[in-house]
Amino acid sequence: MVANSPFTLLNFRLDLIKYIVERGHRVILLCPASCNLIHERKVIELTKSLGVELIDLSVSRAGVNPYSEAKSLLKLAILFRKFKPTHILNYTVKANVYGGLASYLVPSAKVYANITGLGYSFSGQTLKQKTIACLIKLSYRLVTHRSQKVFFQNQDDVNFFVSSKLIDPMKVALIPGSGVNTKKFTRKNFNTSRIQFLFVGRLLKDKGIYEFISASKLLASKYNEVTVSIVGHLDDNPNAITESELENLLAGTSIQYLGGSDTMVEVYENHNVFVLPSYREGKPKAALEAMSMSMPIVITDAPGCKEVVEDSVTGFKVAVKDDVQLYNAMERFVLEPELITSMGRNCREVAESLYDSSIVVNQVYETLKDE
Repeated sequence: MVANSPFTLLNFRLDLIKYIVERGHRVILLCPASCNLIHERKVIELTKSLGVELIDLSVSRAGVNPYSEAKSLLKLAILFRKFKPTHILNYTVKANVYGGLASYLVPSAKVYANITGLGYSFSGQTLKQKTIACLIKLSYRLVTHRSQKVFFQNQDDVNFFVSSKLIDPMKVALIPGSGVNTKKFTRKNFNTSRIQFLFVGRLLKDKGIYEFISASKLLASKYNEVTVSIVGHLDDNPNAITESELENLLAGTSIQYLGGSDTMVEVYENHNVFVLPSYREGKPKAALEAMSMSMPIVITDAPGCKEVVEDSVTGFKVAVKDDVQLYNAMERFVLEPELITSMGRNCREVAESLYDSSIVVNQVYETLKDE
């Protein structure tokens, strides 16, 4: 498995890794040994407990320095030649591209790309972003040609790849996100005496953090009994907001910034409505976790987001970049708190029936076996 961050593999692919190891297969993780989300010591401890091997691969998530990128690609190619893997699973844009290109040196290996959203480069409008997007498209044609299957998490991304002639439609494998461990993410406390809104995600503009803060400011100033929290790490992505910018945005408000967290079950337990006004996703794992924790969802009608919520059944959908609609949707739970319980129960049922990690893991594993 290849990724540009250990967080990607150990947070989003943990159940898949366990499943593969339990069936007697050797698993090697090629990724940086640490990042701003997980300390190196914790990464090493976790990989040892899982019974997998970790090879430190220095890949910058957002860097574009030609020398550094060529060095990373060369090291990956050398590692592929050394280990001679039978199956290669690549996650995130750079891993998909570099892993796909390097895999040409091990023609016997079966390669699987994973598209978990189109990312910052595809959504940007600057000349640099458009240039990078063009290069990524060219690379993806080579990558998908080399791949047995390409896993997607939503139909919009499939349509984009097919219409852009980046993939043979026969190679598409559509899965319902990364899945969620519904046994782990289970709510015990259903207290709705205080309305507690929660945003979870990297602090990126494209996650809708500006709109969330704008709507939350108005809501918290109007209703004193409302609590609003933000959980997520500051990020080195060019699209991220800075620490000083966040401090200025939250100054004089009651909105709590809780930083990152390793105890997300506890975080969800202390809140009862989940909000993610993202501009685009693959399939937001935090939203699936919140659903499993019986939390109704307020989310945008953007690709990767709109499929998660059935409007007025498991939550509310709002337009992208519309903080007024977002405020109105959040206010519904303040005015009608009984919706938290009814929609929350519906969310739990959907999480168990559609998004449980066992469903996703089995689908991925069977695809790996069949190809």
